[in-house]
Amino acid sequence: MSFVVPEDVARAIITIYEDDYATSLATVQTKWAATEDITLEDFVTRQISATPEQASSQWQYPSLRVGTGTMTQAEAASYQQYNNAYDMNIQIVHYLKHPDQRTLALIVMRHEEAVLDLLNQHPNLDFSGNENMIVNGSLSIVPSTTLATQKALIKGLMIRFDFRFVHYGF
Repeated sequence: MSFVVPEDVARAIITIYEDDYATSLATVQTKWAATEDITLEDFVTRQISATPEQASSQWQYPSLRVGTGTMTQAEAASYQQYNNAYDMNIQIVHYLKHPDQRTLALIVMRHEEAVLDLLNQHPNLDFSGNENMIVNGSLSIVPSTTLATQKALIKGLMIRFDFRFVHYGF
């Protein structure tokens, strides 16, 4: 039996973004082109990080950071015998920049829409097919406050998942 570990999840998320996020961005950009045509750039940097919520002035933007938080064993009372349940917190953070605050706000909202499009293509991040586990998850998407630098405004967009992996067996 194979267990899902945090690095498996982080690498799977990076792969999904590399394979399909540009298509989701193009879909959203096409939808809004007649209203206000803003170019949505795919990520220049995609990285696994222990602290994805902490920005660095050294990054190239737009930047994608993926990390997993705590992985704890869940209470076993609600599960059958020989099941092991683990709760894992996953954080995906987009760092986006633009010199104009209004345009940056639109870029962030359109990235939110692209994330939802991407997640609809990959329910449960494609982990639900493993016969040794089931995945239950929740999702929140939270824009950060805006950080002003000398050349641009930077805004983060945190996508947070709380997954419960239930492994059958010992």
